[in-house]
Amino acid sequence: MNSENSRIAKNTIYLYLRTIVVLLISLYTSRVVLQSLGIDDFGIYNVVGGLVAMFSFINGAMAAATLRFLTYELGKNNNQRLKIVFCTSIIIHLVISFIVIVLGETVGLWFLYNKMIIPPDRMFAATIVYQISILTAVISIMNVPYNSLLIAHERMSSFAYISILDATLRLLTAISISIYIYDRLILYSILIFGAYAIVIFIYWIYCRRSFPESHFQFIKDQALITKMSKFASWNLFSNLAFVTYTQGLNILLNVFYGPAVNAARGIAVQVQQAVVRFVDSFQSALNPQITKSYACNDRERLLFLIDTSSRYSFYLLLMLIFPLIASIDYILSIWLGVVPDHTSNFVRLTLLIEPISVMMNPLNIATQATGHIKRFFFITGTLQLIILPLAYIALIMGGPPEAVYIVYFAHVFLSSFVYMYVTCAEIQLSMSFFFKTVVIKLYLILLIAAIIPLLFDIYLPQTNSLWIALIKMLVAELSVLFSVILLGTKQTERITIISILKKKLSI
Repeated sequence: MNSENSRIAKNTIYLYLRTIVVLLISLYTSRVVLQSLGIDDFGIYNVVGGLVAMFSFINGAMAAATLRFLTYELGKNNNQRLKIVFCTSIIIHLVISFIVIVLGETVGLWFLYNKMIIPPDRMFAATIVYQISILTAVISIMNVPYNSLLIAHERMSSFAYISILDATLRLLTAISISIYIYDRLILYSILIFGAYAIVIFIYWIYCRRSFPESHFQFIKDQALITKMSKFASWNLFSNLAFVTYTQGLNILLNVFYGPAVNAARGIAVQVQQAVVRFVDSFQSALNPQITKSYACNDRERLLFLIDTSSRYSFYLLLMLIFPLIASIDYILSIWLGVVPDHTSNFVRLTLLIEPISVMMNPLNIATQATGHIKRFFFITGTLQLIILPLAYIALIMGGPPEAVYIVYFAHVFLSSFVYMYVTCAEIQLSMSFFFKTVVIKLYLILLIAAIIPLLFDIYLPQTNSLWIALIKMLVAELSVLFSVILLGTKQTERITIISILKKKLSI
């Protein structure tokens, strides 16, 4: 167990370093891209790419199945079965790629030409972006088995290096379009595709050299195909629901308010993804261990990992989002220069949703490890499908763009209790125990940590000042830290934290 904990710690460090570097590069890249493309073209790129993503929902479902089955066989230490799983996943993803191409070139094209709000003079560029987005989706689908194999083997250092290369190539792409004088939107989509193709080629080469099971052979295991397909079919329903409401909300905003609001949503999503990457770094190091603990029937460690992942992921996220929310207007103005309308409100609401999702994710991973996912994905998918019609009703009744996020937030909060009930039942964990020891404590910490930053926001001058912004961020960070140390840690954890602080401060 000590070696496993050491591996988790090392993987977490690699992923954090990767996240910091990628975040810094991505933030600057976003600024350059927004300034080079302009608000409308930036919005077009986000909404057209999102339309293609809707047809890739099958891939998301199969990606979860691939990672689960590969990690499970590694936990069982069954190398022969591992190779069969990998080769089978390659075949399945070839089929998925074909389906995405068919859907994209029929239903997707019709929707682009007949329903999307695109300025007439930008329709040609939007069409080019759309076709390149389909190609990007296809190579992304074919990379899933290799990416999953890397994570299942817990090669997080290599994963980190490749991610940094990906971010660097995107930055070079952004700089390239800034000095281009013709249609920058078309060039940007072409260069992004080229950068992604390079990264995927590196994944392929690395896996072939590092993992013998990655050498593809045509192995037709009908029983395994059926088993993986059944697992993915319910995940497919949930993933379809997820894509429907995420990209559906993007399309709704386009239909009601046009590309400029899509630009605001695109920036909010980038901030959300940048923040969540930090927590993903921690959870990605633990998730394979959760599945492997279940595979080798180590229940005590399984429950320990769920508790640790839920609590500390929540704490890490609060430490990131509270300072951002406190000074988001100033941060956006410095970062972007020109900030699209509604952006700051979108960012605040998006970030407030994430702690709930992060807290529940370890239960989700544990449930998938059991393989008994039918009820879980049916219920979660059904609940997620409710978001889009509710958001549509809110907009058609005259609601502002922020209304879709308010609907989303209320839904996620209420649905989390249903998710908790279903997942706890599947992994035989007492819901009342998890609710009392984790959920109530985390929500209490969130509420208490928010009091002082809110008071500072009310009474400090509302000016675009660096010093005011820094004070707000510092107060928010300290508020979270004290709340977590006093209320969110166990006695042994507090002793360890205090010991480390004393050593660092030489007290």
